[in-house]
Amino acid sequence: MTGQPTWERATSWRQGHVLDVKAATSLSLLHAVTPAETCVVVISHDCDLANDDLTTEPDVELIVGRVVAEAKGTLAWGKSPRTLHLEMLRDGKTVTVELVATSKQLVAKIKLSSYSREPAFELSAQGLGVLRNWLSIRYNRGAFSDPFIERMKDKTKIITRESTGLRFQIGKTRIPQRARPASSEFF
Repeated sequence: MTGQPTWERATSWRQGHVLDVKAATSLSLLHAVTPAETCVVVISHDCDLANDDLTTEPDVELIVGRVVAEAKGTLAWGKSPRTLHLEMLRDGKTVTVELVATSKQLVAKIKLSSYSREPAFELSAQGLGVLRNWLSIRYNRGAFSDPFIERMKDKTKIITRESTGLRFQIGKTRIPQRARPASSEFF
């Protein structure tokens, strides 16, 4: 069966690689709003990419993103579980790539095997860590009940930009005197 595309364990694809324009266009993975700024990022883990058993791991998970003019602080560093503004290098210059969690796509490894990554894009080790953390946060976060959210709406006015966390007590369990934080930590 010569000439048939194959997927090998020694694939050059890695998490954080960007598809070249030819691949994104051929696989119909262009950004819906700004197709000229499309940036499709591989988000499958390296171990899954290296798995050449196509009955176990037949697909590569991708996210269709786009290059944006500048990063918004509230979307950088994984602060939002829905959208990530990720710094990458393109031709040696820093650009911001916007990734939206609901823009994930699966592409068969066999289809992707005949394409190359875009060499102009580079993701630093720190950037890869941010991407991995952002991907995991989507599935590892707390969910609060509607009554709790309604009750907290009044309290959010006192939370400042300098706050690094929020401490609250649920239920009637009393905090022992020696374990109580300073009164300034309570809202």
